[in-house]
Amino acid sequence: MSIVEKARGAGQAIVKVCPPAAYLLIPPMRLADTLQGGTLHQHMRENIDIFCTPEQRADSAYMRWLRRDMWYCAIRYLCAFNEYFMFRFPRLNHRGRSQFVTELQKVDAYQQVGTPETWRTLQNKWECYLKFQKYYRRDAILAGAGLEAETFFAFLDKHARFIAKPLNDACGNGVFLFDAAADGRSREELLAWFRGQDVILEQPIVQCADMARLHPGSVNTVRCATFYKDGHVDILFTFLRMGRGGSVVDNAGAGGFVASVDPDTGILTTPGVTESLESVLVHPDTGAQIIGWRVPRWEEMKALAREMSLAFTEQPYISWDFALTDDGWVCVEGNHAGQFVCPQFTTQHGIRDRLRPYFDL
Repeated sequence: MSIVEKARGAGQAIVKVCPPAAYLLIPPMRLADTLQGGTLHQHMRENIDIFCTPEQRADSAYMRWLRRDMWYCAIRYLCAFNEYFMFRFPRLNHRGRSQFVTELQKVDAYQQVGTPETWRTLQNKWECYLKFQKYYRRDAILAGAGLEAETFFAFLDKHARFIAKPLNDACGNGVFLFDAAADGRSREELLAWFRGQDVILEQPIVQCADMARLHPGSVNTVRCATFYKDGHVDILFTFLRMGRGGSVVDNAGAGGFVASVDPDTGILTTPGVTESLESVLVHPDTGAQIIGWRVPRWEEMKALAREMSLAFTEQPYISWDFALTDDGWVCVEGNHAGQFVCPQFTTQHGIRDRLRPYFDL
């Protein structure tokens, strides 16, 4: 059982407890975690090591308060320990904390809309590609046991370098750039190897020069969250992800930067922030200024997001990832359970009020 599943199981029945009751539940929750191997306690220590300064860790009184408050927030707000720091909960009162929508609450929110069938269409990258192929505007094939030699060799002839993505993973996990010429194996050996991989192979996206100025090594993408309701598509939030270093993916979970984007103007309104709360005004690899940078062809991106949402109204909430090429915006993928973390930790403002018209929060 994962850390999230354990926390959710422990907290489901006590989501709306009053503050005194939350404090009373700390000892039994800690005991339950100890009896189950202490996974949550270990997770707490890891996040304290990441986010607290040496001076804070050396202050025993502060550490006692902090650990108690972290347990309290896990119970009162279903707040994971990393979210506790990413949302700056130590600095906030109840009013501020209650505006944030945690990952566990997001899971309950997205399960209110759509169906397991529509979720699967977006969760499975191959099914998503087939449904929205005209918006991807690039070649892709499905690897795995059923990969046919003729299909693979034809793809390889056109694309000696390509992107391989795990079929059902997220956050850029397992994504890699494959160069067949540099690999050295024969075509037959590569075919046998990819038949054992549960991945989708995609023609690489070549982003336009303006987007490449942020970070040329990765395709820098816009996340646009849409909600179809009453015959209309609303844009809930938008943010931009930028890679760093030698990474080919732009996800914050892979060390990249995230910046909030004003949905009306396409202007970046926050510094670039990583999930470890490193914050930069200027990209360290390229020198590109972040706050105030305007995403090109912004209205075209919003129009594309609305068009794609209207093509799949069975799933009201979708988080789209888009990349900008010289020929316009293309879809990278769609997500049925797109996270709410980035639009909150970049701005340091919770979005509960923004989401209430769409979800029961």
